[in-house]
Amino acid sequence: MNRFFTDNIQNDQAILGEEDAYHLKNVLRARIGEEFEICDGVAHEYVAELISLDKKSAVLNILSEITVEREPHHRYCICQCIPKGKKTDDVVRHCTELGMSDYFPVISERVNVKNIDEYDKTDRLQRVADEAAKQSKRIKIPTINKPIKFSQLVTTAPQNAIKIIAWEEEHEISLRKALSAVNNDYEVYILVGPEGGLSAEEVALAKENGWISVTLGKRILRTETAPLTLLSAVSYQLEDLE
Repeated sequence: MNRFFTDNIQNDQAILGEEDAYHLKNVLRARIGEEFEICDGVAHEYVAELISLDKKSAVLNILSEITVEREPHHRYCICQCIPKGKKTDDVVRHCTELGMSDYFPVISERVNVKNIDEYDKTDRLQRVADEAAKQSKRIKIPTINKPIKFSQLVTTAPQNAIKIIAWEEEHEISLRKALSAVNNDYEVYILVGPEGGLSAEEVALAKENGWISVTLGKRILRTETAPLTLLSAVSYQLEDLE
């Protein structure tokens, strides 16, 4: 059953905007009386029946609420130093499937983007997250944040969060060890460097602010692979993949 997100739900009716109406009408060839899944993007999902469809909007009657628990118990924030090309698209798409809550593009020493104003991918990446959330039956759509400088991120992330930074020069602390004392109420921040890696000075600054550098094993992972590996492993360790 196809899924749509809207916060416009009133009197047991869900109203979809022009873009979703176009998709219903011209892509899905939807018919009056057909049923779809509707999410409010916060905590609720419903089965709803299409009762009205035109070029500008669609109206659906709420039939019942779906009670399956789909969202992870933890808030997972993926912080990735901006990679080259369109690698970010795949990271956002797959991390959304895995339960990511927020995505932060990070400007570190060794990324090509040096000015926050140069980065214009936020809206497009939000659309990628929207589509991935629909496909993977998420209730909540991850938030794609504006770019943030490395120093600002590591110094302002919540003190009570578990903050993990993948670093190829770390040889002592494994991911399992870093998570061994994690409280179930913790937010989880996962930080991955760019193709050229993070500098020792950057990692030192992060550690000074409560980040834990971890090794991902004996092999070096690509910047687009590391977030998926970390998020999957952390979710499993914290029992969000049960």
